[in-house]
Amino acid sequence: MLFDDTPGSLRARMGTTHQATALNLGKLTDPRTDGTAQPRGNGAELRTDAAIALRAAQGMLLTTYARTDAKGSQLDREELLKLLAECGELFKSLGETAAARGGQAVDVQGIEALRQSLNQWPAPDSNGLGDPVLAMTAAAGIASATPRSQVHYAGEHHDTTAQNNLQLTSGAAMHLQAGKGLSAFAQDAGISAIANRGKVLVQAQEDDIALNAQKNLHVSAVEGEVVITAPTIRLVADDGSYIKIGGGVEIGSQGKVTVHASEHDWIGPKTDSAAIPSFGRDPAAQQVTFHYPGHSEQSPRAAADHSYEIKLEDGSLAKGMTNADGLTERVEREMMHQAQVSALRSGTPKGGAQ
Repeated sequence: MLFDDTPGSLRARMGTTHQATALNLGKLTDPRTDGTAQPRGNGAELRTDAAIALRAAQGMLLTTYARTDAKGSQLDREELLKLLAECGELFKSLGETAAARGGQAVDVQGIEALRQSLNQWPAPDSNGLGDPVLAMTAAAGIASATPRSQVHYAGEHHDTTAQNNLQLTSGAAMHLQAGKGLSAFAQDAGISAIANRGKVLVQAQEDDIALNAQKNLHVSAVEGEVVITAPTIRLVADDGSYIKIGGGVEIGSQGKVTVHASEHDWIGPKTDSAAIPSFGRDPAAQQVTFHYPGHSEQSPRAAADHSYEIKLEDGSLAKGMTNADGLTERVEREMMHQAQVSALRSGTPKGGAQ
């Protein structure tokens, strides 16, 4: 241990040569030589060539908002709560606007649950327990970067909100997958989807596609052709005039029909064809593997011939026995569902939801 009371350079150091582990406080410097030391910074530094763990069972607050001269309570988080209130208000209000215009409503449960947990962290004079929430807030921004991969996962909701721009950029491909729908809503300035090179493919494999515009709808091809194909094609104007194609061609109108051409050739029958995509049905399906504690790829411990129960959010239930590899039967539904999986012993749940 080292205590240095040099005027203007007070510092304390507690350390060990094992893995160069040390806690430095105050004026951070290199070791003094002939009474002088090279400055390294100010404040506190905990460093090691090994590992560091911070563990808090009742919540952890990481913040850069200052409390001068160590004033304020341990979990003083006024700025964070204000920012979360602004976040929740924007998230909810734009979501309600989207829903009112025909879009999909947002789910505010995740944001509200976290706000409530942070609001209810215990007061300084309380012996109450706080929720084990990790809260981070920074007055001038948060930067997170790695030259390798970065993973973010939420077992429930993952909500991202920005008062100004939310921008996602990928140097290669960007993939969006959703088990229960994608919804995009822009209150102003429109929506653009542009492929500088390559094809744009839009499909509704089991339902309709609807294109609606308050003003004009333009379809064009600079080169090639525009091909529209269906068992029946109908073009209908506001006054009821129409052209129906399919099983022949039918033209109808309450008004005058005018055909302009330099000449008319009425010749025998002729047809054409166009390629139509086929959509195979691929229901949502999943299997679960059960392992005993201590399982690894090198030492597998599959739970073979074990009873299980899978409860889906639509209320349906799947029961059975795992096979020799610990796999359940394949559970198939028309759409994705969240599932609660339990291992059973003598008809009684052995484990909780996974």
